Amino acid sequence: GKGKAIYSTGQFEKFPHCEEVFIKLVRYLCGDSFILASDAPKPVEITLFEQADKNRLIINLLNFQKELPNIPIETIRIKIRLNGKKVKELELLPEEKSYDYIVVDGTIEFSTPKLNDFLMFALYFD
Repeated sequence: GKGKAIYSTGQFEKFPHCEEVFIKLVRYLCGDSFILASDAPKPVEITLFEQADKNRLIINLLNFQKELPNIPIETIRIKIRLNGKKVKELELLPEEKSYDYIVVDGTIEFSTPKLNDFLMFALYFD
């Protein structure tokens, strides 16, 4: 595809004393293309997929902790740089329920409901 990926054979993120170095390295390599930020704890994986044919982004949050059952996470703040896109609606899926957000300086910001295991959002744009 036309996307970008960063692959590291080292496990920088696993060592607390290397965490800051890892974050700076990712930000350096991504430059301005780094569009998603959150305050999610380490066990939460967030993926973002663009579905250009449907004018939307799909945001997935997966809570996958070492010991099960997962401890629910009350709320996660997410920011996504819009790169000139105009937001039409943010929906919580699969309910297709409209969800609150704000747009600040070309970035959409919202807080998730409680995350037990998985959450999915659709961000529609013009």
